[in-house]
Amino acid sequence: MVRALHHRGPDGHGALVEGPIGLGHARLSIIDLAGGAQPLGNEDGQIQVVFNGEIFNYLELRADLLARGHIFRTASDTEVLVHLYEEHGDDFFMKRTYTGTAIRAVAQDRQIMSLMGVDTRRIYLITSALGGALAGLAACLLVLQYDVHPFVGLSFGPITFLICVLGGLGNFVGGFIAAFVFAQIISLGGLFSDLEWGYVLAFAFFIVMMFIRPAGLFARRS
Repeated sequence: MVRALHHRGPDGHGALVEGPIGLGHARLSIIDLAGGAQPLGNEDGQIQVVFNGEIFNYLELRADLLARGHIFRTASDTEVLVHLYEEHGDDFFMKRTYTGTAIRAVAQDRQIMSLMGVDTRRIYLITSALGGALAGLAACLLVLQYDVHPFVGLSFGPITFLICVLGGLGNFVGGFIAAFVFAQIISLGGLFSDLEWGYVLAFAFFIVMMFIRPAGLFARRS
């Protein structure tokens, strides 16, 4: 795989394999020519990243992370990614990057952001690409457990929609928590009866919560 990318990054290459997961990188050196080899990890190596691109505000991000006690081994802009993930979790992209904050702002008021000079068309293209990439990743993980056929998505579409609504549309943390709650309810139903009853209980829970919190558990209050 890395050899196939050699034309994209002729200045170096690296790979990391842990169990069934492998990361490969072909590097085009721009920042920190001597260091910055990838895959690149945090202090204890528990978080790893491969990245092609440039983070324009990485110096400001790096200074903030250093003040919080993070230790950097290179001068590469890529290294801020692993420490940002370590600091902020899954929603660091939305909170700590220019593109992420632009996505949040456009979602709240597209017209105002257009007047302020934000390229809303570009933001919508980015969010569509991210959504497609995450959906593809989810499909790859599902392939490990389920047979693939043209209608396999019908089993997950409705429950995914309910999870997004229950968590609060646009809220990453709410979506994860709602998914965990749904999984526990379905598992308990399968434990005490059968899996179909688990889904019935999950749908009943969703209906009750819509009466209590119509906008979702973690929806932003107006």
